[in-house]
Amino acid sequence: MSPALRVRPLDPAKEQEIELVAQRMRSTLIEVLGEQQGTALYTLEWLRERVRFHLDPAQSEASILLAQLDEEIVGQSIVRRERDDEGRELGLMSTIYVVPEQRRAGVASALVNEVEAWMRARGLDRAATNTGKHNERLIRLMEARGYAITTRTSDMVQLSRSLA
Repeated sequence: MSPALRVRPLDPAKEQEIELVAQRMRSTLIEVLGEQQGTALYTLEWLRERVRFHLDPAQSEASILLAQLDEEIVGQSIVRRERDDEGRELGLMSTIYVVPEQRRAGVASALVNEVEAWMRARGLDRAATNTGKHNERLIRLMEARGYAITTRTSDMVQLSRSLA
């Protein structure tokens, strides 16, 4: 019998989960930006604090979701309530990461489904994600789900869509 994938919130009492998410945030940066820029952008301590920021309701309305097969955490995503440049609310997902051995197996889609459900449960009607302009895997995944590139800079893109 194959293991069932489940998506659950990170347990803030488990330091090993906080550490794993921070390490995978770093891995995501390296994959998208390259080794040199990905490691130089943020220290591991800063990434750990960023995970804790998302877990603290006094600092953000957010959730860190983990995709799990049996006991193995195979993916993660972070979602939070944000405001765009015009002050309108939206749900922003970030750091969608899936371990290489589980890519193209539906893990990222399961995470995005849960992220969008989180947004809808909070009355958010727009979803967005930011990524490097060369992150073709994520761009293709999001475009297949109805997202479109709405902002482009010299090195980043934002993809967004209505949740209505």
